[in-house]
Amino acid sequence: MRWNKVWLGLSALALLGLLGCQRPAAETPLHPGPGWLLDAESYYASAHGGLECTECHQEMMEEDEAYPHGVAPLTRDYEFDQKACQRCHAEAFRRASLGVHAQAAEQEQRARQGGMNPASFSRFGVLAPRCPDCHPMHQRSPQGEE
Repeated sequence: MRWNKVWLGLSALALLGLLGCQRPAAETPLHPGPGWLLDAESYYASAHGGLECTECHQEMMEEDEAYPHGVAPLTRDYEFDQKACQRCHAEAFRRASLGVHAQAAEQEQRARQGGMNPASFSRFGVLAPRCPDCHPMHQRSPQGEE
């Protein structure tokens, strides 16, 4: 139990360094746990490379104070992520809201509200696609897709 607190404190210090003025090294831990790494070189070369983390991830802000004064939330709220994309990509978001992606998202939301596994209602057993499923936000996109 004590090691968890030490690890958590070290993670917070690492996040403080990430949110500072200097760009992080090649791979920077963003959150505790496996798979939470950002390839900084690829990110800074991407279309979003000039943005601060909290410009898209506003859940990292609490009372106008950037994390990590405590522990950053580890859950990913896809609905919020979609709204984050909409702030800058309104026309693409509008077009997507008229198609099959939106229909699948509505079906998924109804299943969640009913306490059911949304994947069991989908045609292929997968959840509705979200913007980052095809358009990576933290790395360089294939040529012509920026």
